[in-house]
Amino acid sequence: MADRTDALAKFCTVVKRATASAAVASITVTGVAGQRFAVARFGISWSSAVSAAVLFEVSNGTAYLETLRIPAAAITPIFHDYGGHPVRSDVSTDLVFNLPNLGAGVLADLVVHGFYTTE
Repeated sequence: MADRTDALAKFCTVVKRATASAAVASITVTGVAGQRFAVARFGISWSSAVSAAVLFEVSNGTAYLETLRIPAAAITPIFHDYGGHPVRSDVSTDLVFNLPNLGAGVLADLVVHGFYTTE
């Protein structure tokens, strides 16, 4: 049986947000000793059409856990929910979310929801 701390972690959400205009929007979720960060969902939105195709990446140190190609001229925001199977970092390891420059004058928002767990 999981300890009380781990059970409570299921109900605690860490929300991080990054905004960038013609720059990289990046979020680093800092690793906690003896714990993993579980990504429950993320959302990406932008203010106007993307000028060129870009690759959104989630990495766990040097290994990529998730990549998502955003096509040129894309105008629809992206929301991804992992449901009951969140992507998890390695124990005590940072998780990095990078959204490249979407084009001059394009304002981008990146939001990550998740929680720390010992599982």
